[in-house]
Amino acid sequence: MAYKDPLTEAKNRHALEIFFEEFNSSKDNNAKTTQLLILDVDYFKKINDQFGHEVGDLILVEFSSLLRKHVGKDNAYRIGGEEFLVTLQNTSPLDACEFAENLRESIEKHEFKVADNTITLTVSIGISELKRGMEFNAFLRNADQNLYLAKNQGRNIVRHDGGPCPEMS
Repeated sequence: MAYKDPLTEAKNRHALEIFFEEFNSSKDNNAKTTQLLILDVDYFKKINDQFGHEVGDLILVEFSSLLRKHVGKDNAYRIGGEEFLVTLQNTSPLDACEFAENLRESIEKHEFKVADNTITLTVSIGISELKRGMEFNAFLRNADQNLYLAKNQGRNIVRHDGGPCPEMS
């Protein structure tokens, strides 16, 4: 319970900090890089305003379930509000971009059925590479900057280290 978000059942920020500490203490130099995806539901406030916070909470629960189906229960974290983080270990930047784009499309196509309403969502995704020795707040800030680039460049898109993903250029 101490490591799970009580609403969505995704791992919480405390569990993410433990993942980060274990990552930094690992001596495995043969592993590919680890990529972090920060996802933010676009215009989530509009859902709460239009349908109410109870419906918003139900959407977050279903969103988290959908996310865990795609990434596995050990790789999905709720880090606040409608913001989630995904860890992709042993993944190249190119593979992370491809994965994120597929995930973004799956979420966009999914119909959330809540209280006699069918609601569709989009997400903006920022990707950043996690490097050994990074401080916890530094790695979150990196991925967050890429998320905000995605939001500022039109939402419902994926951004990696300041720009579009390589295969999407």
